[in-house]
Amino acid sequence: MTKQLNNNERIENERHILEFASKFMKTIATENKEFVEEIEGIAEGADVDPLWIYALNSRSEIMSNMENGSTECTALYFKESKLLGQNWDWAADFEELAVIMQIKLNNGVEILQITEPGIIGKIGFNNFGLGVSLNFLHVSEPLNGFPIHLILRSILEKESFSQAIKWVNNLIVGCAGNIIIADNNGNYQDIEFGGEKLYFLEVNKSVFMHTNHFLKNITLNQQPENMESSFSRYEKASSLISNLTDQSLENMKNILSDESDTEFPICRKYIQGKTMEDVGTVCTIIMDLEKLELNITKGSPSNNNFSKIKLNK
Repeated sequence: MTKQLNNNERIENERHILEFASKFMKTIATENKEFVEEIEGIAEGADVDPLWIYALNSRSEIMSNMENGSTECTALYFKESKLLGQNWDWAADFEELAVIMQIKLNNGVEILQITEPGIIGKIGFNNFGLGVSLNFLHVSEPLNGFPIHLILRSILEKESFSQAIKWVNNLIVGCAGNIIIADNNGNYQDIEFGGEKLYFLEVNKSVFMHTNHFLKNITLNQQPENMESSFSRYEKASSLISNLTDQSLENMKNILSDESDTEFPICRKYIQGKTMEDVGTVCTIIMDLEKLELNITKGSPSNNNFSKIKLNK
């Protein structure tokens, strides 16, 4: 079972979290003052200390520094059909907390994304057919750069694939995670954020896939004993991809719904995690970047049907 904290331990943990959040607040203010206004507006509306909202938006970086940090998510891109999808694997409570958000910006960009209360950027796409996916990655070094969730939001505010790549190249680095950036023209780029360095993976495959370990610089996989799930899901998904007959929506659904590996399935039933209770597949997300449609399940796709949501032009 996960350890229950006493009151003193909880207070000490909260103090550390807010210390981390204050560092990220300064970085966010340097990179994007509009995000500061949005985050602090959420805090005011919720009547909470803004540092807690900064902490939510820098959660991946804070958790990356935790021993036995959780692993999550299997992501795919089909170049021919312009489908970008993934499983979001996380705590069971988020099945009810996850929200679909549509954002209209003054520059004409409209965003459709799946996120959580208080977090302003996550998995989604925009009306220019530009989409992003996210995988958690663990690094051992301290992180204090621009948070990965806000990188996702920043990319979705761009009008083209080339704008997004140019922006990432000029970024204040110091975060952890993997992002697939893709568009409705078949362009895609996988970027592994490994602390102070970015790793751009080769994109010569018609189908690309990522889980929760580094592919470009494998020396960063410093806790392989905690990565069995990631390695197994990567191997299984690779096998399924090798047998694809076409890059259809149904085939992507089938890969992300696969439970044939009983110990470390791609579609994960809720089981007790190392750092939290009941971790599994919260939802499956497949974005059609040509049709500007989001196909999504509430909960595991093995037990729940997909719903389709179209981004209003």
